[in-house]
Amino acid sequence: MNADGGPFFQEWFEIFGNSEVDGTGIDTFIRMGEKGTLDRFGWQVIAGAVEYQATDKLILEGAAGGFWAAQKPGCPASLRVGSPSGRCGSATDDDLNNASGEPIYNFTGDSKYLGYEIAAGLRYTIMPGLVWTPRLAYADYGTGLEQNDRTATNAWVFVNRVIYTF
Repeated sequence: MNADGGPFFQEWFEIFGNSEVDGTGIDTFIRMGEKGTLDRFGWQVIAGAVEYQATDKLILEGAAGGFWAAQKPGCPASLRVGSPSGRCGSATDDDLNNASGEPIYNFTGDSKYLGYEIAAGLRYTIMPGLVWTPRLAYADYGTGLEQNDRTATNAWVFVNRVIYTF
């Protein structure tokens, strides 16, 4: 378990995962594993990760995983937290609607398959407590993420972090 109470393997992924060091919020295009978004449908993951210590300061890392939901994503969802109506939006809720006035979480893909992600990066220790962690990730979104009758497109992200722990 990580500090948020979720499975530790979600730290391996940049797009479908979650993070203890980023303040990304729940309305972002990345971090679908953050509380309040896809975990409300029953998060299911098959994943693996590898690490190789190249030097005493450099660790190369990579991960790959497939993601499913126990329930088909849809509105309203079974929620562990939040309002009874879910995060689906309404005609009067501008924060949860897109520019066309449609709910931003209106899943219409009729599938439990959410997609897969491949992530790679490194951890370089600059000095004790200071670590540089650039990462690159690619996700192929599944049909379970289609919204408002539109096909889900693929995503990639480059993340460049310097983390200081004291």
